[in-house]
Amino acid sequence: MVDWLWIPIAIAAALFQCLRTAVQKYLKGRLSTTGSTFTRFAFGMPAAIVYILFPPSWETR
Repeated sequence: MVDWLWIPIAIAAALFQCLRTAVQKYLKGRLSTTGSTFTRFAFGMPAAIVYILFPPSWETR
């Protein structure tokens, strides 16, 4: 089951990266460079929180 799990994960990652880039380009015209760059971190924050709260099972503590 886990052997094919990387496929939907990779597709979702590509989709979210494209979405993040599009939002950043849109905001670049409305905000400063720093403000639009912040969107990169804002999009990554939910993934970081999930990783911290639910670490992968192959990680050792």
